[in-house]
Amino acid sequence: MSHHNASLSTIIRSARQKGASDVHLDCGLPPALRVDGKITFLDEAITATKLNEWVIGLLGPDRWEYLQERKSIDLSEIIGGLRCRLNIFFSLRGVSLAIRILYDHQVSIDSMNLHPIFKEISTHRQGLILVCGSTGSGKSTTLAALVHEMNLRESLNIITIENPIEYVMKPIKSMIRQREVGISVDTFFDGVRDALREDPDVIMVGEIRDGDTARATLRAADTGHLVLGTLHGSNCTEALQRMTSLCQSEQQEGVLHQLAGCLKAVISQKLVYLPERKMRVPLCEILIPNTATKSVLHSNQLVKIQDTLASGRDNGSLTFKWYQDWLDAKTNFHYPKPSEPPAESSETIESGQKDLWKLATKKTRSGKQTMKQSQSDLEITDDGEDLMDIIQDLER
Repeated sequence: MSHHNASLSTIIRSARQKGASDVHLDCGLPPALRVDGKITFLDEAITATKLNEWVIGLLGPDRWEYLQERKSIDLSEIIGGLRCRLNIFFSLRGVSLAIRILYDHQVSIDSMNLHPIFKEISTHRQGLILVCGSTGSGKSTTLAALVHEMNLRESLNIITIENPIEYVMKPIKSMIRQREVGISVDTFFDGVRDALREDPDVIMVGEIRDGDTARATLRAADTGHLVLGTLHGSNCTEALQRMTSLCQSEQQEGVLHQLAGCLKAVISQKLVYLPERKMRVPLCEILIPNTATKSVLHSNQLVKIQDTLASGRDNGSLTFKWYQDWLDAKTNFHYPKPSEPPAESSETIESGQKDLWKLATKKTRSGKQTMKQSQSDLEITDDGEDLMDIIQDLER
């Protein structure tokens, strides 16, 4: 495919036809596609001029200004008729794009070829469900599938905090409100704190990345709400260690006691390629806490979590090996089809987000101006200004 007259939409559609999950664009290099987990390059390089034109046209003036100020931006867009998650950033060669091509239909537990235990997990109405894995392992998709299962079955008030919004969820039986960090809410912590005042049944936290968010998540799960969140970690033990280590050392014992009381499931996942099926599917490790798990948490012996998982098969827990055995025996795999109905149209949502981006950009400019003014106000001069006065000003 020649890129001299190609558009970004053309490349995205071509990538989808080739079965790519991700597209990487860099100035002076050919487009790179991730197909079946491996990077492959297309033929012709994209010039810096062409790539800049595409990015400016995609972002518009407000988001382009935001990118220049922050040096990176996360967003989701419809490109070539396909919903995509993008991270646009500056690298050595100039502007760069990392694009994840998302499902153009409503993801579900069945369509993701997930184990039936996920439907049982989705029946919880209070407590904490953690999904962990590396970047690109499908954590957000699994969360969306769990929320969709709840939406199909019960009348709930579901609030999500995401960065960015990857799947636009259509209310079926439940009320669903999706908030995007940096646009409709400043931080994940702010989103969780706000949600507690918004009559929630379910709160979905796109990423638990700091101590404030971790504690707010536990507080919400402790007070009768169901909270779903993601963490980075290669297995269930690492997820719980990560959740604990985000908090200060003097708080960690209390965090473990809270986890013992409210934890409903920990899911660790990675994507594996099935050659005979010519598709990638999640391979999961699932911890359903039992009495032994709670005892390990109370006694701060996280190294024994894997032992409680291995002894909890009757309780629903699954090791990676047991899950692989289930995949090997599975025969009714779901293959996404182009004819499947798309998720809710996001045109109205995204047009509304343009105004929010103007506010976000304005706030960024205002913050920078305030910082400059503050630095000017606190500048140390040679006219005898005392250092203690400067420190007191800073403390105020």
